[in-house]
Amino acid sequence: MDSAGNKEVMTAKEAAVFLRITPQTVRSLARRGDLPGRKVGRAWRFSKEGLENWLKRTDGERDS
Repeated sequence: MDSAGNKEVMTAKEAAVFLRITPQTVRSLARRGDLPGRKVGRAWRFSKEGLENWLKRTDGERDS
């Protein structure tokens, strides 16, 4: 489980690597409710499945 793509639950930094965006953008999208994630204490956590589903939805929106 060394790469972000293999983990079920990711930190903002790992999610950023997975999505190829900055951790700051990940946190900003999550705060706005545009990216699925949960705040655990002061840290954000993201599920791999949730991010993959989000990517599929956003890809479909661009195709419309």
